[in-house]
Amino acid sequence: MGRKRRRNLRGKLQILRDGRAKEYPLPHPQKIGDVGFDLTATEDVAIPPGIGLPPTEIPTGVRIKLPKGTFAIIFPRSSTYFNFPALIICSAPIDNGYIGPLN
Repeated sequence: MGRKRRRNLRGKLQILRDGRAKEYPLPHPQKIGDVGFDLTATEDVAIPPGIGLPPTEIPTGVRIKLPKGTFAIIFPRSSTYFNFPALIICSAPIDNGYIGPLN
């Protein structure tokens, strides 16, 4: 009997950077075995204190094109909550059809 060939749903992640982001390294796992990529802010942003304010967008200068059958999500590093326990970071799935900026 022939072996079934498994489809690789992951394909290749495409990362596009604008001019501001080109001075930083491409997002990549920091250590072998890490599953997350670190994003870098391309400008300093002041996050005002308070409840009920609109979210503060932090520009990264990065856009991604995800392979079919995948999605992405932006989570804070564990050290972020340790250093800034009052900071709330909103996360939601990024579908593979979205090609806008990651802010």
